[in-house]
Amino acid sequence: MVDLRLLEPSRNTIGRASADVTINDTEASRQHASIEVRDDLVLLEDLKSTNGTLVDGEKITDATVLQDKSEFRIGATVLMLIVTEDA
Repeated sequence: MVDLRLLEPSRNTIGRASADVTINDTEASRQHASIEVRDDLVLLEDLKSTNGTLVDGEKITDATVLQDKSEFRIGATVLMLIVTEDA
């Protein structure tokens, strides 16, 4: 399980190594994708990974807006964005 609750309101990389959020997945690239939090907007972008990034089963080619409970796949890992209120 990858906990994305602590994403900074900036650009965060997700990948297998040298990333802000590291996932243990051999199908993920070292820096596979980025997720950017801008106020109420969350953008996911593939970083030219080998296997691509999928949102709701579709490979993305541009930055894609994620909604609450959007699922996305990096390598063989499926993640879900859950938006919560600030404490």
